Amino acid sequence: GRYRLSVEKCSMRTAFRTACLALMIAMSFPLHAASGQLLMDDTDPGRKIYVSQGTFEDVRENLELAITGRGMVISSIFDIGDMLSRTGGDIGVATAVFADAQALAFCSAVLSREMMEADPHDIVNCPYVIAVYSLAGEANRVYVAFRRPAPADTDASKWVLRKVEALLDDIVAESLIP
Repeated sequence: GRYRLSVEKCSMRTAFRTACLALMIAMSFPLHAASGQLLMDDTDPGRKIYVSQGTFEDVRENLELAITGRGMVISSIFDIGDMLSRTGGDIGVATAVFADAQALAFCSAVLSREMMEADPHDIVNCPYVIAVYSLAGEANRVYVAFRRPAPADTDASKWVLRKVEALLDDIVAESLIP
């Protein structure tokens, strides 16, 4: 009796540890490998552009939830599509570029602090901005993109900027509809 109870406890403990280890391993893989698609070459030094199926509204809502779900506050939303439509007539251009286009600005207090402690000139990378947009004439295709952090001079700065880019990648991956 006592031996059997001990074996059952050990088996449950082993199963729990195995499940925790499997979860940790699964969480270490980038999310963007499973959803959406990287549209441009990953070596583009200036930007990353992903494409998703679905509606602008759904991807836009997912993006907002991915940001706020990490405890970050969206400080500004730039309605770039409306601005271009509104000002197009003023400059004699009637062609629509976007069906919808917004850029969401936000910051991570922890990463921003690390980034600027590593190099105060990295202030140019703050706030983080992720654009979500659909092109005129492309139904059910939504793009989500961000500027990659500017290249850094020091190892400490490079390390933090890699963390910033990983955060942006994870947020975008969470917003995409497979």
